[in-house]
Amino acid sequence: MSLCPQCNSIDLTDPHADILLGPYTSLLEKSQRIIDPATSSSSSSSTHCEACLYFITILHHSSLYANRREELQNKIVFLYMHGLDVRDVGRVEKKRWGRMDMRFDVCAGEDYEGELGGGRLDNKGQDHLPVDRVRKVPHSLDGRDGLDGIKEWMRDCGRNHEVCRSPRNGVEILPKRLVRISSDVEVPPMLVETSGLASIDYLALSARSFEETQNTRGGPTLESLSILDTAGRSLDPSSLPKAFADAFTITRGLGFEYIYIAALCHVSDDPLNLISIFSQATLLLSADNVQSPAEGLIQERAIFNSPPLGINKDRYLRLSCLRNHADLDSSPLSTSGWALIERMLAPRVLHFTKRQLIWECADGWKFEASNVEDKQYGSGMIRGTYQKPLTQPYVTEYLSRAPGHLSEPTAGDNTQHSSLDEYAQRLETWYQIISTLSSSTFRSPLDKSPALSLLAKIIDNGTFDHNISGVFSKDIAYGLAWARVNSLLTPDRDVHAPSWSWASVHGSISHMYTSYPPSILHRRAVHSSWIDTYTPHLVPHDPSSSLSHLSPSSSSSSSSSSSSPTNTISLSLHLQASLTSLLHLCEYFQPEFPQYAINLALDQSPIFDCPCCGPRSDDVQNSGMGEFEKRKDHYFAMYLAGDLDFESEDPDQWKVSRVADLLVLREVEVEEEAEGGMVGRRGGDGDGDRNKVIVRDGIVTYERVGLLRLNFTTFEKSEVDEVSIQEKFDGVGWERKTIRLV
Repeated sequence: MSLCPQCNSIDLTDPHADILLGPYTSLLEKSQRIIDPATSSSSSSSTHCEACLYFITILHHSSLYANRREELQNKIVFLYMHGLDVRDVGRVEKKRWGRMDMRFDVCAGEDYEGELGGGRLDNKGQDHLPVDRVRKVPHSLDGRDGLDGIKEWMRDCGRNHEVCRSPRNGVEILPKRLVRISSDVEVPPMLVETSGLASIDYLALSARSFEETQNTRGGPTLESLSILDTAGRSLDPSSLPKAFADAFTITRGLGFEYIYIAALCHVSDDPLNLISIFSQATLLLSADNVQSPAEGLIQERAIFNSPPLGINKDRYLRLSCLRNHADLDSSPLSTSGWALIERMLAPRVLHFTKRQLIWECADGWKFEASNVEDKQYGSGMIRGTYQKPLTQPYVTEYLSRAPGHLSEPTAGDNTQHSSLDEYAQRLETWYQIISTLSSSTFRSPLDKSPALSLLAKIIDNGTFDHNISGVFSKDIAYGLAWARVNSLLTPDRDVHAPSWSWASVHGSISHMYTSYPPSILHRRAVHSSWIDTYTPHLVPHDPSSSLSHLSPSSSSSSSSSSSSPTNTISLSLHLQASLTSLLHLCEYFQPEFPQYAINLALDQSPIFDCPCCGPRSDDVQNSGMGEFEKRKDHYFAMYLAGDLDFESEDPDQWKVSRVADLLVLREVEVEEEAEGGMVGRRGGDGDGDRNKVIVRDGIVTYERVGLLRLNFTTFEKSEVDEVSIQEKFDGVGWERKTIRLV
């Protein structure tokens, strides 16, 4: 091993160190002979620096510079806070924390027997302990000989994870077809019917569909597989997509005889079959890094190991992303809605990512390249996103239901015995799923509603009450409290959903419920006066009027129409709610900034976004503000939920921080009532204008256009603060009235 003087002197004991590595061109030159062997000679081969080669390789493969290497010219490279930081020559003092695939953990060697500390100080308070031990990951996974680690993960899960075990005492519906894999590699796979088979273990494959990827990579088209209309025929792996052939190899290597691949085995569109197929599979092979089925699961992985560094040359740098699921979150498969649902249903998932294998089950994550999980990755959003440990018990519960009850919640049995804690966790899990799935796309726009209804069957045990356009009637205020994450939302013209439903838009959303204290339902049960004063309630009224049920969309398939949230719900809600003028609310709290801060995000307009977070042109801003000014008196804020009225649970808390979430509404013009009392609406303008709707009995009609979060923060906790917060909010001048929300 050889290191240049600069890399030889690197000290890794200070995690905040800012270490100059040198100009990019210098690092490239010191590693060039290895990168391009054709230019090297035996006499000069000892001059290369293995650390420079490592740093250059990481830069060249990073998401920031992989396709922009020319931008590295004339730059200076630093190792800052154990991450690569590329700076301009004239601005080397400007430090930046690099991207995930440019940041490192400090690890010990494979044979290290000392304590691991995740970067914390040792018990003497002097030296930072290594985060982990280095684990060598082969550049290519051999489907026959490289699966020992997977087998160990499966044994550990099967023996020790009670929650991961699918019940055998409930209804077990095998896929109608499976591919049978012989242990003899000379025997071709065969498509078989499962009728007559007893309970069997099988794997399943999750990959991007042919509809999404056909003809993009030169692979087989959907039509080329139509010869598989009948079972009992042998399959030629060489004529199938490589992802399928690799799945056969892995199935055999793991000692299984059967695998389900939808493109070969799919027969029925019944959502209940989908639940059964994937929830009862022993293991799901997830082709996360496969751009199309024409690409294989068994790919060369981009694994790079640093040479030994540090003062004693006993520490190694390893990419931090190798001990979290960042590669999975940015993979080609991560945007597929059906793939995410398959992952939610399966008890165990083996992810094939670009760098390593990742294991996911209800017990947590395991990584091929790391012994230690990064608990900090995503921790700031952990309550707002899907988590298998929380979802899996509900899948298991669903499968355990007695025959005849598999398709519907057993409300009579569960409602009586569900504790408030259990209900709160179930509700939070539902909102996590909705928020996560909103970032995904489906092959057909009409797939989203039946897909979410399918998940609702699993999560809702009858305690959520009625499904109203994807929002449950019990605690409806929490269901209405959602907002876009960053990018603007776009109307979903294919789904007949009202403005207040997340089903009416395309784009990433977040449910506010997951940001409230976990104890909020318990505390609301005690502090009910706030609910009576401010929280919206559904108002019973004539179901033949504006709460009339919709008929299934003519373009919906018959198999999914009965389960679609938007097929059984009304276009409008009648609510008893507390409202105030949006302009008045902002003017009332503005003098109290920064103690009171208003965050206002319109669903389909950026005009109130922070310019840094939501940059837009002057034309867009001026046009949007012009439209808002024309109708500013028609905008209102309706209180939904929050913890503004709660006293601090922790008496020693050094800071008080509270929130109140308000739905931003806009009055809509009215017409004569149509026959039957149905509410009609048409598509509107940039921030959700749906033009004219119908009013009845003098009730004002509103549409949703955004969400406002009122934040209260103080660093001087006292009893006066607790009281003054509520008094300030009471002083807004709220009007309690019945409204129609469309």
